Amino acid sequence: MTALTAVTTILAAAIFLAAAWVKLTGHEHAVRTRDRLGIAPGPYRLIGACEAAGAAGAVAGLWLRPLGIAALAGLTLVAIGACAAQVRLRNPPAEARPAVLALVLSAAALALQLATA
Repeated sequence: MTALTAVTTILAAAIFLAAAWVKLTGHEHAVRTRDRLGIAPGPYRLIGACEAAGAAGAVAGLWLRPLGIAALAGLTLVAIGACAAQVRLRNPPAEARPAVLALVLSAAALALQLATA
């Protein structure tokens, strides 16, 4: 494992923990987005819980590589869904930046963990 792998994985985990926090605490912006997408509160909180679990799995994957690879693959899929939601909502690029950053970081961390496995 390289320092780059560790740093990228930790940054990816941090952005997903932040996203989970807003969903799980019912932050006003997250609630507006949830309502615009037509997602019920329960499933939206489940997405937040999956993001938190994926972040924990990604960090644990620095020591248990198969867990990290699986967690980062899942987080990459979640980030693709977040980017698709931004397109569906026709949000301006500035509002889509967190979703794009989550996708870039999770995909990069996944590629690095695969390359250094």
